[in-house]
Amino acid sequence: LWSTKDVVRDANEKMIQTMKDLGCINIDVETFLKTTKEIRKSLKGRPITYEGLRKKTIRKTLETTAAMEDQSMTTHQMESMEEMVQRCYDAWVQERHAAAERYLFPDAVETLQLLRELYPDTQFAAITNGAGDPHEMTSTLAPFFDFRISGEDEGIFPHRKPSAFIYESALLKHKELTKRKSDGMWCHVGDCLANDVGASADCGAQAVWMCLEGSHCDAALSGWTDKQNIPNYSTATAEELEMRAQQVQQGRSKVAATIVLLSELPSAISNILQSSKQGLAG
Repeated sequence: LWSTKDVVRDANEKMIQTMKDLGCINIDVETFLKTTKEIRKSLKGRPITYEGLRKKTIRKTLETTAAMEDQSMTTHQMESMEEMVQRCYDAWVQERHAAAERYLFPDAVETLQLLRELYPDTQFAAITNGAGDPHEMTSTLAPFFDFRISGEDEGIFPHRKPSAFIYESALLKHKELTKRKSDGMWCHVGDCLANDVGASADCGAQAVWMCLEGSHCDAALSGWTDKQNIPNYSTATAEELEMRAQQVQQGRSKVAATIVLLSELPSAISNILQSSKQGLAG
């Protein structure tokens, strides 16, 4: 629904500025991301939420700054440290949602509004691995979503996408809210062939791939399997990247429809429904 690269960049810059306001004058995004990856590597595969990892990095940076200034921390100062960590993290989350509204694709709201009108009895859910929540985007997306499931949620973590567990949890939430006994037909829309397309299709979804590279979808496919194109904010290990490359290739064969603009989604869903009816009739 938005440019993730731009959103994360702005959120990181806001967090860094908050840290500088607290005295970390020599910190920059590149150094912060380097420390983040070092901490992730030190965990040796032990699971950690993105929130937990980001807070660990903030805390280490603040503690390093205090040590460089030869300051020994009292209990009161340690309590203050936790408040500062939370302040920096909150700055990141708040800017993440504000930036998502700024970088929202121009046809997003109009498309969601049309889908709501076409399918008034259908629930709309956001399934995410991170902190993004459409209900926090009150100027744009909040009215269009019934619920949100995150890989950070208690009871979900560490089962992030592409784990089937997070999708099954979303389907269960849907049943709880609607009191329906069966899933019926459901669609999942996403830009990642591994996390969104392949994983949701394996759980019974009609998976719609939004190719953000426009008509150059083959280039997008090769880009996801090229380690040189991994975003600088990614903390994925080499093993995770290798697995992701395999899942991307597998996901390509599970695409029910491909779109390059959100405004194409209503037509894509209509075609999927029509094909389903024809299949039942046959």
